[in-house]
Amino acid sequence: MRNKTKETNTYVVFEGNSMKTVIDGGEEDVYLKMYPTATNITSPSQSQEWSGSGFALKDGYIVTNYHVIDGAKSIQIQGVKGDFTIKYNAEVIATDKFNDIALLKVSDSRFTGFGTIPYNVKTTVSDVGEDIFVLGYPLTSTMGDEIKLTTGVISSKTGFQGDVSLYQIS
Repeated sequence: MRNKTKETNTYVVFEGNSMKTVIDGGEEDVYLKMYPTATNITSPSQSQEWSGSGFALKDGYIVTNYHVIDGAKSIQIQGVKGDFTIKYNAEVIATDKFNDIALLKVSDSRFTGFGTIPYNVKTTVSDVGEDIFVLGYPLTSTMGDEIKLTTGVISSKTGFQGDVSLYQIS
C-alpha cells in the first residue's frame, strides 16, 4: 500500500488505459496511463526519434545505456556545457547489451570538448546503506529538457536473482 503496509483484501482491475485498486471496505484509487499513447506508436519503417541520458568522460567519450542507442541509425548529443540548442554527431564505440551499457564518442568537427567535468567515476564497490543520487534527462519529449534528480540508498549489492552487475536501490 502507499503507506508501506500489507493489505490482504485488495485487488487490482485493469480497464483500457486505467488501473483501479480496490480495498476491502470500498476505498478505491484509479491510475490513468498517460504515455505512450496509441498515437505515439509508429511502424518500424517510419523514422523515429527518441532520447536518453548519458554522462561525459574525457576526450569526447560518453557513456549511456545500450537500450538508448539500440537500433539507432544515427546518434546526436546535446546539452554540452548546458547548451541544448546545438546537436553534435556521435558514434558507437562499444556496447554491452547484457549490462545495458554503450560507449559513444563525439565525431563532430564542431565539438570543442566538454570543458571541466565536475565529477569522477567511482571504481570501487558501493556499500549497503550508501546514499546515492541519479541525474538525467528522461523522456525529454514529454518531460522537457530540465535535469531530473532522484535519490536513494543502496539496499543490496546485487540485483534481480543475485545479479552482481546490478545494485538494488530504495
